[in-house]
Amino acid sequence: MPSDPVSPEFRSEFAWEKELRRDDERVRTYLSELPKFIDLPQEDAVILKRIQCREERIPHAIPLFPEKWDPERDPDPEEEREARDAWFRREGADIFLASIRLARGFAVLFAMDPKTARTPEFMSLLTLLGKISAKLADAVELAPGELPALRRALCKRIVADLNDAIGLQNFFLNNAGNEEAVSHLCSLGTQLRVIREDVLAMLFRARRDGDKGPN
Repeated sequence: MPSDPVSPEFRSEFAWEKELRRDDERVRTYLSELPKFIDLPQEDAVILKRIQCREERIPHAIPLFPEKWDPERDPDPEEEREARDAWFRREGADIFLASIRLARGFAVLFAMDPKTARTPEFMSLLTLLGKISAKLADAVELAPGELPALRRALCKRIVADLNDAIGLQNFFLNNAGNEEAVSHLCSLGTQLRVIREDVLAMLFRARRDGDKGPN
């Protein structure tokens, strides 16, 4: 495990992408093992041990955002409010909020067009939107100029997921069951493309930051 996040091993976005793929594999392993142990006490600990038995799935990078929560310390409401407000002022927080609103907008389709909403494609779209929001949250956690290689890797993954989501949105648009759903899908498609442009702008800024020196 590297001693710090700027070690040569993690100055490249390709190194971060490799680590992100390892993380994807850990998630897939967890989901595949969960049905076997879900009725056992402390099933998470059991599954973690099984994941750790597979050397290729053990994280190599240091924890990106180490846990600082102290269970013995009562939360200070003022500190929590300030921390929350500061988080939403970070770069990308507005895009994260837009992605949450977008997911909610697609969920509204369940009421407008239940037949469409019950398809595997719709479940795939909701999964994509969840991945997009999660990756955006990771990007927001990075301070300005911090680990631009990781930010670039995250942005590229977000753009790829947005491209897939736009493809599914077009699929639903061509198969919508009523005019109300068509109108709603057109609006959501516009929002998807705006978010994609915003993420691309964030990617370009991360490239500029990376050109200034090592992350």
